[in-house]
Amino acid sequence: MTNLERRKLTSVTSITMLYAAVLLAILRVGASQDVTVDVPFVSAYNGTQATLRCSYSITGSGYDLVNVQWSFGEGAATAVVIAFFVVGATSPTYAGDFGEPAYTMTRTDALSQLVIAESIYEKDKGTYWCRVEYSKALEVPSERMSGALDINVLPSKVTLSNETHELSAGDTVNLPAEHVVKFFCMVDDVKPKANFTWEYGSEELQGKPDHELKSNGLFVSKSSVDLTAKVGEITLTCTAVNKPGHEGTSVSVLLDVGNPCDDDSYCDNGGTCTLENNKAECKCRGGFSGVRCETGGAGRLSTSATILIVAAAFFI
Repeated sequence: MTNLERRKLTSVTSITMLYAAVLLAILRVGASQDVTVDVPFVSAYNGTQATLRCSYSITGSGYDLVNVQWSFGEGAATAVVIAFFVVGATSPTYAGDFGEPAYTMTRTDALSQLVIAESIYEKDKGTYWCRVEYSKALEVPSERMSGALDINVLPSKVTLSNETHELSAGDTVNLPAEHVVKFFCMVDDVKPKANFTWEYGSEELQGKPDHELKSNGLFVSKSSVDLTAKVGEITLTCTAVNKPGHEGTSVSVLLDVGNPCDDDSYCDNGGTCTLENNKAECKCRGGFSGVRCETGGAGRLSTSATILIVAAAFFI
């Protein structure tokens, strides 16, 4: 074979290979439009199982499913591979620190599932990618689609405090009767925002809510309430809930309020103390008036003043 013939053969071979490469690229681009992948949005609660689903199909006949791959990350190009399931394999291949039983991948001809045994807000929330690849002769159509896993966080601890300090569950708080006191209830690192209910004995109180969104995407939820202390030992309970149908998390303290009428000197000038609607009232003897019968008519003195005068006269 002459040099000229060799050059012609090389040129034809190069053109043929270039044509085949271009044709394969065209087939891939065209075929990729025939693949449909769907990854629905999933919501779970922190510490519970989460299942991501990827359904897929391809138009036309004669295509074989080659591979399904799950990855995690905001961008497709930078997502970290979790696992992939290639044709002919009886089980998936897990990458890096991923693996069973924490992460379990399954696959059929039309559906793949990625099950996270215990989804954790800090490490598992975010974007998941499902990539599906088929083959038929020289065609290798593929497609990827993303879905998101959102993780909600229930209240784990409720903090109850008054205007001076934090209270512990079961604490006893001593208060004077008729005293108006403010209490605060708070839960940290929750999602979504928490709602609060206040119960003072059999009475339901209306709290004032307040919420703050933190940089980590979680909330600090707060509620405050003003109550008028009632005589007796009565339980105050604050409950935080951020999931429908969930009992929530609560904390209770005991408010111990003494009866003013137990003090014989509460009413002056022989007045009688009675408790009416949780309020101490003095019924005064004739000729005396005032909230505590402290005012006497025609120059009459209060009981305490009379005692002082009598005592002074005794020592003269």
